Amino acid sequence: MGDIKATNIGAANRVDWNTKKEEAGDRFVIERSADARNFTAIGTTDAKGISDSRYSFIDAEPYMGINYYRLLVLNNNGSQYYTKVVNATVKGQGLQLEAFPNPVREVLTVRVNGKVTGNGEVSLLDASGRTLAKASIETNGTATFNMQHLAQGMYLVKFTDDATTQTLKVTKD
Repeated sequence: MGDIKATNIGAANRVDWNTKKEEAGDRFVIERSADARNFTAIGTTDAKGISDSRYSFIDAEPYMGINYYRLLVLNNNGSQYYTKVVNATVKGQGLQLEAFPNPVREVLTVRVNGKVTGNGEVSLLDASGRTLAKASIETNGTATFNMQHLAQGMYLVKFTDDATTQTLKVTKD
């Protein structure tokens, strides 16, 4: 097992980890706790079966305050172990916008972390602020834009709902 860390992103937390070595059939169970003693499984991820792999898991409904995370690593040979415990703190009811990969070549994914109030929409704008495309937020909190046909340069991603407006810069390679 490599490193594990937890990061707050607005009203959500992201758990990132990597592996040094893994086998096909291995699995990761993501667990969360409010007290660092009593953990509950909140998700699972299958291993890629490739050494030096990276993973991320979004906890879209963390507790207010400190959240503790660990992984239960289930190896395909039947052995299992826990990683070290890491934590992230949710400070308030916020909304966080992420766009990746950035820089982008083909498809840009926009993720809205937090509670969308009313009709949430994401727009792709050119550097002058002209709207190039619009997308609705899917049930998983994401929207995508095909950027393949666009020229290299800077673009803006704008999220708007009934309560919030946020804008991010993205670069097209």
